[in-house]
Amino acid sequence: MSALGGARRFAREALALVAAWWRTDRVRISPREGRLLRLEPPCFLIIEGRLAEVLGRKQVSGGERPAVSYSCLTDHGPGELVVAVPERGSRLQVKWLDAEGERTLGEEEIPVYPSRPG
Repeated sequence: MSALGGARRFAREALALVAAWWRTDRVRISPREGRLLRLEPPCFLIIEGRLAEVLGRKQVSGGERPAVSYSCLTDHGPGELVVAVPERGSRLQVKWLDAEGERTLGEEEIPVYPSRPG
């Protein structure tokens, strides 16, 4: 294979890769709306007036929609914050699960504080 033929093949494969990426249906959400999908442990949240430390993060699949689950610890024990990707045109679905049960929260109800400034 000549150098020119190799370059053409590379360009063709790169173009096909870019075209496939462009056609993929990606989750599109504004940075403000998606802040709870991007939490990086360790960080802190205020949930129902209680300080919650985020200890772990995992992606959840198999439900109605993709979601992110955060393992948290409060002064009342462990809890789990589950943030589901919304359907087009709707808001994030946010649930808090702890010893008191499961509650639905609004994203705007949960302030986020990084563990260190910056």
